[in-house]
Amino acid sequence: MSSLRQHFQRIKEIVDWSWTLALLCLIGYITLGQLVQLYWAMLFLGGLAGSFGIFYEFSCQKLAELDSLNAYELQKANVSAYSAKIMLREFANRNPRITNQFYDFVQANEQVNNVIEKSHTSFHNKVYEQRQKTQQKPSQPPRKRQTSPRPSSPQRVEYLKPTPPKPSQLRRESKLRLNAIEYSRISNQSDYEFVRGYMKKNGTPVKGYYRRKRNR
Repeated sequence: MSSLRQHFQRIKEIVDWSWTLALLCLIGYITLGQLVQLYWAMLFLGGLAGSFGIFYEFSCQKLAELDSLNAYELQKANVSAYSAKIMLREFANRNPRITNQFYDFVQANEQVNNVIEKSHTSFHNKVYEQRQKTQQKPSQPPRKRQTSPRPSSPQRVEYLKPTPPKPSQLRRESKLRLNAIEYSRISNQSDYEFVRGYMKKNGTPVKGYYRRKRNR
């Protein structure tokens, strides 16, 4: 009887996760193509575990892409990530077994929080930079009304040159191992490769990280 109950519980979790993924696609946290890949993984590549692993990788990609977004896109990314956090929390509350048995789901939750934090910070930085550029633009001098009928010689007006924008805060890194936040702040991202999280033999979970490529 218990095995039958477990079977129906797993079916319920799969249906619930499928519905949650569809909602995540509607709010824009994942794309339609990513939704298809997640469904495919759930059906043919390991069930929920395979789907959770790919969802975590998509969240890592979303975190890395934030640096190339403008202020409007960053605001949209922050809103979608915050909504995704709420949906994942509700899914975990309905299915408490998930957080205890699937470490990739726990990692995905953490990565969504990282997307929220970074998109929020990057958005405010972009807005600040835009305000600075606006203030640095030279204003047109007001036209003077000529009271004398005789034409006056043209006056030379000097314009202030706008200060060039500050260079990016990205830095080059040579450490052998980086976490997702450190990876997003370096300029030589091509020197590193992503390593998925895994479980040690003693049962200790290891989070996903970025490792320096061996030929570097």
